[in-house]
Amino acid sequence: MKIRSISTRIAAVAMGAALAVGVAIPASADTSAKVDKGEYTKVVVGKWTLAQVQKEFDSAGTNVSTSSTSRSVKWKTTTRLERFGVRLLCQEVGQVDRVVEVGLVGRRREADLGQVHAVRVRQGRLGSTLASVQKTAGTAGVVTSEYKSAYTESRTVEWPVPGYKYGWVQVDFTKKSGQWKTNIKAASWANGPKQTSNKMTKTEFDKIKVDKTTLDQARTIAGTSGTLTYEFVGSTVKSRTYYWPVSSRYGFAYVSFDGDTGKWIADYKNYYAG
Repeated sequence: MKIRSISTRIAAVAMGAALAVGVAIPASADTSAKVDKGEYTKVVVGKWTLAQVQKEFDSAGTNVSTSSTSRSVKWKTTTRLERFGVRLLCQEVGQVDRVVEVGLVGRRREADLGQVHAVRVRQGRLGSTLASVQKTAGTAGVVTSEYKSAYTESRTVEWPVPGYKYGWVQVDFTKKSGQWKTNIKAASWANGPKQTSNKMTKTEFDKIKVDKTTLDQARTIAGTSGTLTYEFVGSTVKSRTYYWPVSSRYGFAYVSFDGDTGKWIADYKNYYAG
């Protein structure tokens, strides 16, 4: 099954260092001080050293991962940025750890999300500006992660899906010519299949063939359209996941479809009898 998570893609860049080898922060170092927005924005990628950052933040931070040439360090943040943690990726340059990437790694805070026309955001085009997406949504959304390196800046903004407590729409923006442009978008409705009277049987499920069966064909086999629960759209990758009910209300059948070629073709499936 292909994993296409915006948050995973962004975090993977920051975690590009090798597995930790046990480099410890001295016991006397203060790791409890919290970083505020002013301190965070002062960090200059490519110029500041780790020592400069630690002095500005008044904290040594906590090593996340370390290799022979790089390390990833994180700090807690103040209430103004309380949904975030600051993370730096440093590389050794002339025996000095120099910052090559700085970012905010966040989590959702549902109280901040508000109500929004998330479906219209989901339908927006790649390349749209952040301002136009926010106008479509009716709210600014919540920034859940942000990264800056010498070569690129990216930011993920999230909106809720009305009617779905755990649903969300995430849009990944990359800064181009001074403007934030839509790069990737994804949506999750975080729900199971609608319990229609027509259930998918195991025999019907077995007729759906990976790399062969289209979405339309799967719907014909099942006799119902299924419930869309996840969608991912990138410049070269498109994916959708549909759920169907089975005889047990605690079971389900789901199929993931690739839309890369212009047709939605099954690429993964699973049947759980419940």
